[in-house]
Amino acid sequence: MELSMNRHNITIVGSNNRNCMRVLPSVKNKKQKVVIGDDAGIVTCLSMKKNEAQQVFKTKPGQREVTALVLGGTRDFKEKMYVAFGQTIQGLKKKGTEFFRFNTSLNEDITNMFIEDVSIWTTCEYILNVFENYKDTHFFMATDRINHFCPVLLNGQSDYNSVLACQDGTIRVLEESDLLHEQAVEGPASVVTSFRGDGRNDEDGMANVLYGTDNGSFGALQIDQTHVRKGFQVSNEQKRAGVTVMTALDVTHDGVDDIVVGRDDGLLEVYSFELEVEPSPKFLVEINESVTSLDHGHVLSLQHTDLVVSTYGGKVLAFSEEGKAGTVMAHPKVPPPPGKGGNRRDLEQSEQAGAGAGAGAGAGAGAAGEGAYGGHPSGSKDKEGEENIAALQTDIAQLEQQITAAKDKYSGLTPHLVAVDQQFKVKSSFKLLPQEACYLLSLEIQMPIELVTLQSDVPIMLLDIDESTAVFSRTQCADKDSSQLLATYRQQEPTNRMEIKIRTVEGQHGTLSAYIIPKLTPKTCQRVAFPIKALSLHSKISQAELDELLKIRPVNKLQLSGSFSVAEVHAWVGGCVPAVSPKVQEEEVNIAFRSTFLDTLLVCSYSRGTATFRSDSVSVISILKEVITKEATQKKTQISINLELDNTSIFTCLELLKPKMDYHFALARRHALIQPLKEVQLHEGGDTSYMSADYQEILEKADKISQEVKDAPSYLDFLRGIVTDLYADKHKLKGRKYQNKMAGLNDVLNNYSYEALLALFSAKDNVQA
Repeated sequence: MELSMNRHNITIVGSNNRNCMRVLPSVKNKKQKVVIGDDAGIVTCLSMKKNEAQQVFKTKPGQREVTALVLGGTRDFKEKMYVAFGQTIQGLKKKGTEFFRFNTSLNEDITNMFIEDVSIWTTCEYILNVFENYKDTHFFMATDRINHFCPVLLNGQSDYNSVLACQDGTIRVLEESDLLHEQAVEGPASVVTSFRGDGRNDEDGMANVLYGTDNGSFGALQIDQTHVRKGFQVSNEQKRAGVTVMTALDVTHDGVDDIVVGRDDGLLEVYSFELEVEPSPKFLVEINESVTSLDHGHVLSLQHTDLVVSTYGGKVLAFSEEGKAGTVMAHPKVPPPPGKGGNRRDLEQSEQAGAGAGAGAGAGAGAAGEGAYGGHPSGSKDKEGEENIAALQTDIAQLEQQITAAKDKYSGLTPHLVAVDQQFKVKSSFKLLPQEACYLLSLEIQMPIELVTLQSDVPIMLLDIDESTAVFSRTQCADKDSSQLLATYRQQEPTNRMEIKIRTVEGQHGTLSAYIIPKLTPKTCQRVAFPIKALSLHSKISQAELDELLKIRPVNKLQLSGSFSVAEVHAWVGGCVPAVSPKVQEEEVNIAFRSTFLDTLLVCSYSRGTATFRSDSVSVISILKEVITKEATQKKTQISINLELDNTSIFTCLELLKPKMDYHFALARRHALIQPLKEVQLHEGGDTSYMSADYQEILEKADKISQEVKDAPSYLDFLRGIVTDLYADKHKLKGRKYQNKMAGLNDVLNNYSYEALLALFSAKDNVQA
């Protein structure tokens, strides 16, 4: 990394949503202010004076959390603050007084806004609305969730086009209410932003748009009225988290805008263009909290442009070439003591602010002697620095007294009282990682996590247990009907965020529950539930990928007909496979999926009264038939079923499984030989020269083999389960009894031989593998 930037802690507010922090424009050549809204509905505005964050204004808590915050005004100068509280938009003046309020009467919460003059663009979960003078003039409903939005000008037009980043991996470009373009990208699109920042086009009339995805990759698009061109693309080879925010800014001072990327795991990166077509990384820093907002401006000083970042936990940070890291310290106002106008929320935020200030006190002392700002000679600011430190220490002492008083008051209450108020908000995600064929469970709260307990009513595999810093413990479940997994992660080091990799077992659907307990007094717990679907390891693929695979794969068909609607069969598919939008607008739907673990296919085509499912796996067909039949029976929907099975597809699945089975069965055999070989080696005084090369290799790589088996203790059982299900589904779909044949399959798997497995599957079918 060639770029050097220092981190400066500005302040701490409450937890906040994405895109709820902005840097106000400069006025009269002064430092710029920062405004942020949090989940308590509080909007806070800060400015930097004498290396301290001074509060300009702070609104009272709102009835709803802040869901979006933008700056509005004319096309060339946007200085007014507009805040969305759910479906209501409020305008604030420079001192925090309200000058505008608009109840949009929308059915969904506003998550993104753009305001210019009397025009308001809003996006919610699935819809985009454009309001002109309080009138709803344009409307668009997307087929999948809208994650982000930005306006652009195309071909010198005066009216904006809307660019939507959608969950189905598509960038959609709108002209008023009409769909102009659709462009598929590498994964679920999480953010879009204009390369110029103001949405205006280049001299050739094309708009350059940056996009980021939930799988961590990002790139650029060139858009005009007639088509969309793909620009550069930066893949996620390091397997980093999804992109949450992006902006373009000349950080390296080479006259070309660089790309600044913030990620869900707290990474902040700067990519620069040099001689390469694609940008290359120049700066990376770990914040360890999800990045929710990103902006830039002259916040710390007028000499350098700072990157200003907010995190989910409420931290507001600046990264700049100015001064030394940590030289900026928040100077919070001391809240009233308990019982004199203060409340528990204020007390908690004050405790965190005091902790942040205390953390910066030592850094502030070092910076005061080096004249980090203003170019003052060393020693000229010593007295002022000592006064700042003394003031901070006084504030911390007062905060500690208030906390002690509050704790004493609570402990004096009757022991029968239990805290039931929600003390924290959980940011969670359960995301499929196609390249690793597993799920990433992410949990984040505003304060340190003490422990997380996982409970599942279906079998799952926990991965990367040894890589976690938490103490892991698993409880044997006595009642298998209620729980298949009960495990606890107890954190040893303070952390607000936790990630756990999980592999599910296809064919079974249920719920994974996570119980989060923070390091707080009194103790409270929150539960977050995640549905596990029957075909949970399947992900969407493009039509081009599907066409290539269908040329070489035999497929089985499941055909349904009956009195069902498109919405009904779409809901059945969504209940089986992840990443299916809950809403459908087309009269005829075609979706293709690919198993991330086994690489088998699933093609779904359906319309009113008819549905066809094609797959090269009989297990997938069997699972779909079972789930859909159950759903249709519950809703009393009559359907007729027709099956067309291709026996050769079974051997295609076995061939796909062969590399994994060969490797892991061989690994298990080698692991079983380690201890006997070590005993022989010990008996022979360490001499292994008479052993075969294979045995010598096992002894040499004993630690590596043992570690690999330990990292995936249930992997072999997972593969055995897939083969067992394939064998059972083969007979079940043909109406044959198979229970008495399972003993023979177990014998073959216990003494694994791929040729013996093929012979068993070929028996009595007269099918050549």
